[in-house]
This record gives sequence, C-alpha cells and structure tokens, in this order.
Amino acid sequence: MGISRINRAAPARAQSSEARSAILGQTPVATSSRFRGILGVALAALIVLTGASVFAGTSAAFAESTPSPAPPATAPAPLPAPTITSPAPGTFVNGTSVRVQGTKAPGTSIQILAGPGQDSLCQVSGDAGTTFDCIVPVSQSGRQYVLTAVQYGGGQTENQRASVTIQALMPPTVNPQSGTTPGPISGKGYPGATVTVASNGNVFATTTVTNAGTWGATIPDSTPSGTYNIQATQAFTPGGAASRPSTSVPIRVEIESIPAPTITSPTNGQSVSPANATYSGTGTDGLTVMVNAGNEQGERLVCTATVSGGRWSCSGVGMPSGAATLIALQTDGKNLPASSVPVSVNYGAASGSGGTPTAPGTPGSTPQAPGTKTPAPTAAPAPGSTATPAPAPATPGQTPSEGATPPGGGGGLQENGGTWADSTPFTNALQPTSGVLFTAEWWRAVALAAGAIALLLVPARLLANIVAARISPVRRHGHGISHFTGRNRSAAEFDRAPELPSPGVWVTGAFGIVMTAILVMLANPIEGQPGYLRLLLASVIALLLVNAAGTLVPVVLARWWKAGPATIKLAPRYLIAVAAASALSRLLELQPAILFGLVFTVSLVSVIGAELRGKVALARIAAVFSVGVVGWVATGLIGQPSGFWGALGSEIAGITAMAGVGSAAIMLIPLGQLSGRAIYSWSKPLWMAVTLMMFTALFLQLGPVIDSWQGGVAASVAVLLAVGFGAVSLSLWLWRRYVQPALR
Repeated sequence: MGISRINRAAPARAQSSEARSAILGQTPVATSSRFRGILGVALAALIVLTGASVFAGTSAAFAESTPSPAPPATAPAPLPAPTITSPAPGTFVNGTSVRVQGTKAPGTSIQILAGPGQDSLCQVSGDAGTTFDCIVPVSQSGRQYVLTAVQYGGGQTENQRASVTIQALMPPTVNPQSGTTPGPISGKGYPGATVTVASNGNVFATTTVTNAGTWGATIPDSTPSGTYNIQATQAFTPGGAASRPSTSVPIRVEIESIPAPTITSPTNGQSVSPANATYSGTGTDGLTVMVNAGNEQGERLVCTATVSGGRWSCSGVGMPSGAATLIALQTDGKNLPASSVPVSVNYGAASGSGGTPTAPGTPGSTPQAPGTKTPAPTAAPAPGSTATPAPAPATPGQTPSEGATPPGGGGGLQENGGTWADSTPFTNALQPTSGVLFTAEWWRAVALAAGAIALLLVPARLLANIVAARISPVRRHGHGISHFTGRNRSAAEFDRAPELPSPGVWVTGAFGIVMTAILVMLANPIEGQPGYLRLLLASVIALLLVNAAGTLVPVVLARWWKAGPATIKLAPRYLIAVAAASALSRLLELQPAILFGLVFTVSLVSVIGAELRGKVALARIAAVFSVGVVGWVATGLIGQPSGFWGALGSEIAGITAMAGVGSAAIMLIPLGQLSGRAIYSWSKPLWMAVTLMMFTALFLQLGPVIDSWQGGVAASVAVLLAVGFGAVSLSLWLWRRYVQPALR
C-alpha cells in the first residue's frame, strides 16, 4: 500500500520517526503524517464506492451516438418483459450445451442463469436490439433444468425475468476395470434413471440408478469370454430419450462354470436377530462364499466365508429390522460367481411381515459380488483384489428427490449437496474480459473513472492539504493529543512491562495473509459448507500472489535504480482497509465485490528524491494491477468450472482479479501513505493517466453493480454527494489559496 522510508542521515530520534513515514512526498511532520494516513484509509473505500455511481444515472449518454429526448412529464411506460422462445418447455437436452434465444427490451442487458444452482453462464450486453442469442453450457442432469433470462438496465427499476424448464441428462460413468473381470460392472448416474450397458450395440444389462447415484449390473453368463469395450447410457424413463454414451471402459471376461452354493440356515420365512445372526450352508471346497442381504434401502454384504469340508459358516453385520432377502454367491476370483436360491427372512420381526424385496442376483436388477476372498465396498471386480457387490438398484419407478443433483451424472458443481465441489459467490463472480470490452460498458467505465478523478480524488487531495496545514501549527506549539494522554510525563512513573519474545517473520506474515483472506471472504455471505474451506484456500493463494507482486517487484527495481536497501514489512494497520472494503461490499451487496488485499509494505531510505519515490510507487501499483488483469483473463479461460479443482482454480483467478484491480485503484488515491501520493507529487499528468486507466478497469469489473444502480435513487444520491464533495473541497482550497491571503 504505502512505501515506508528510513532516514539514515538524521539523528537517532528523528530516524525513528522518519522510518515510519512514506515515500510519498516530502519529509512529513509526525502528527500530520499520521493524520493523513488515517484520513487516507478512511476515505479510500468511500471514494471508490461513491465513484462507482458517478454519472450512473446519465451514463447511457456515453453508450448512445445521439442524445436521448427529454423524458415526458408523465411516468415512463414499463419496459416489456423478456421472453425465451427457444428451447421450448420440456425439451430434452443430452449435449454439452443448449442454445437459448428470446426477446428483450431495447437498451437492456440479458443474463442467463441455468441449472439447480442458477449459475450465471451467459451474458448479453445492452444494445438497441430486441433479441438475444446465447450458447449455455450444460454440465448437470435434471428432470427440471431451469433456464432463466434476467433483464436489467435500460432504466428499469427492477430486473425482469423469464424462465423455461427443460430436461438435461448427461452420460453416466462406468467404473474402471483392471485385470480379468468375471462380469460385475458398476458406475454412477442420475438417481432413478434407467442405465443400459452395451458393447458395440449389444446390450448386456439394464438396471436402475439408486438414490445414492450408483448403479450395478452383471454381464450375462451366456457372454463368450473376451475383451469388450463397455459403454453406458441412461434415460429418465425406460425406453425414453437417452443420454450420450459414456466413455468406453475395456473389460476382460473369462467365464467358466462354478457350482452354486446353498443356504441351509436361516431358512425361508425365519425370523433372525438383526445384530449377530449366523449364516451357514454348503459349497465347493476352497472357494469363497459371500452372503448378501437386500431390503428396501439397498443391498449390503453381511459376511464372507471359505468353504471347507463342503460347508461354510459366518456371522453377519448388523441389519435394520424388517424383511430382507438373502443370497449366497460362490466365486473363485476369476469367473462369474454362482448364486444360491434366494431366502426370505425377517430381521427382528414376525414371520411374514413386511414386503419381500426383489431377489438379488438377477442380471440387470442387482449387482453381483466379484470373486475375491476379501471383498471391499463398491470395488470393481478383479482377480486378486478386494471387492464387494455394487449397490442394488432402486425399486423400479422410484424417482429421486426434487432438486437432487446426480453425484456423477455430469461432473457439474452441486449447489446444495454440501460437497467440496459446491460453488460459492466467488466461483463465477466476474464477467469474462471478452464480454465487457468493445461494448458501451467500456466507454461508460472511462466516463465514470474521469468523474471519480474530477469530483473525488483531486478534491480529496486538496482537502487533505488544507487539513494538514491547519494541524501542523497546532502540533508545533505543543497542543497535540499527547498533551492530554500523558505523553509529556516521565516514563519512570509507570511500571515497565516485561518484554516478550516476538514471533518470527514467517509466523507474522502467515497470520497477516490468513487474516486478510478471511476478511476478503466476508465480502460475501459465508455458509457452513465444505466448499467454503476450499474458498479459504483459494483466497490465501490469491492474496499471496497479489502481495508477492506488490512487494518483490518494487524491491528488485529499487535496487536496480540504486534507491538504497529495501525491506518488506507486515503492516497490520492495512487490515483496517481490507475490513472496510469487505464490510462496504457486504453492506451494499456488491457482486462482484471491491476487494483490498495488500498487507505488506516496502521500506526505503528517506533521502531519495521525489522522482525515484514516484517510480518505485508506480512499479508497485503496476505489478499489483498486472496480476489482477492476468487473473481476470484466467477466469474467462477457465469458464464454467467443474469439480473441486475447477472451482478452486476459478476462485483463485477471481479473487486475484478483484483484489489486484481493487488494490491498485485504492492505492492510487493521493492521500496519507498511499502509493498514489508519491506518484501525484512526482508527476500529476502521469498520475492522472495511470489512475484513469486503472479506475476504468475497476468500473468494468463493477459493470453488473452499476447496471443495477443505474437510474435508481442510490445513483442519484451518489452523484449529488460526489458533486457536493468536489464543490466543497474546491471552495475551501480556493479560499485558503487565494481569498485568505488577500484578506491578510
């Protein structure tokens, strides 16, 4: 933020005072410098937020080639609401994208929201046209996949919406196989969907995805041995429109005949203990028998045993009370297991109570256990490896709960699943750079930046000069704050506290970064979901990038320009600016938010001139801004994220963009110890050009916020405040500079 300096030529007492002063101007008086620093932090967030609305009510004039006619005396007629003409309601989509077309009011912008989480996936900038056309990516499945067109801007006070509900179904997944597969296959899909497993057009099995999003099936015994490339498709209803095929998975099938085992205990219709039941039967010596129990909640492996002397026996895990169906599977670990005759039992209930679930072991209805001696849950069958039967499918006709998101149907982010891949307000916070350049928003941003400079930044600098001039004489005559706080009293009157060892540089630096990351996250609401722990990691990484650019670059260039030794220091007081920016963004519900992410400063010797101080300050701001621009471009390249790593990368890029551009803009305010003060003192035209460029980028980022404020009461109040602040500051400066000396 600021660049401190150390005066080696001054006495020890003066050196201590000047070491804290910034490389932003002449050698400051102690109280004046402190006051200007506090004033700079306090006004920084106010100036940026107020500037976001300057000329917002009249910004349409910069996007139109001819001025609009004066509004009529009566209230303007409401704008026509948007409509979605394509796709039609109920359209089935199985591709990776869908084309959304419709109508809108002239001069308004359109934002397309899609999917269970209503993510922003496409934006159409405002123009005089009355139609829009968007290609919206589809990465989730849903029986009710809602597409919403939000119309904003154009002077309307409230956004208008139009929605259409379609069906979207992504391909299921097939779990990879290794080694020789005796037949069982499994994967993930949309809950309740019907999965068809085939190879080269030959259908092997049909099953239903469970409510947990998993499916399992068995290749028929009649399938000849060989290698098959397995693909799966899914449909909402049996025989209905199907998704695209999944990625093919090669499996090796070697089928030999294995004798079927029997279950002798418990017997059909018997009531057994749900806690520690014992199962026994007959089989072939040396082979493995696995006992499965299926009920309404699915199927589970209850115990395994090795056949010895023609018999097997094992004790089962706990089962819930109610009716269940037992089946024993005997396998040699290489071929299809053979299944026993199903046995119906009642766990902790009277005989005959409850319904009998579908018997497991039927191809296409329940998964079969692989032939291994030590099965493990849901593993793919392979000789010599641990595996268990895949979960049983849901009862036919069973549908997933409303709003359910398929755990593996398409890989998209889940908004309400509470997973590590959930999206957050920072996941897709920024419009891609390609969507804001070469549009009317670019010219509007330039106008807003010029207005912020003329009405806020320059007047703030003039006002700061007046205040500093009034305070300095008071401080010189000994009437400062220390007169009332005991600073003029002898230190011997007070007990000296013991000096404690201070933490190391790395510890304090890590603490500063983590605290800044938490404050940055608070710019938007936080929920108790795993995705917000991922967001904290992304925030820490992004702020490390921004602070590294804002410290290492000026240090290297300072040594190159022979500005003396430069050191990097943690500045805890900067957390006030971080918290202020996040609090105002949260209070005003800014999306995207204005972020300040710097917590380190650079210290230089104080004997260097204004030109060199200005160059180092400019290098610091340019480095932070450049990192922000790179992050902004990266958000467009990443596009719609998928999964944990996609969301993490999108959040790192987004926070880097917002913190980089926002920090550079705030640092350019020529107050206190901000780097903009050094550039302003060195070259006012250069400061003007750099500020215009970087504030333009900031207002481009805040395009959605400005659109929502445009033409509203908040925009009008902000314009009046900005004009009033500029007029009062300029009047005070003129009085101090010209009128007051003439009166003397």
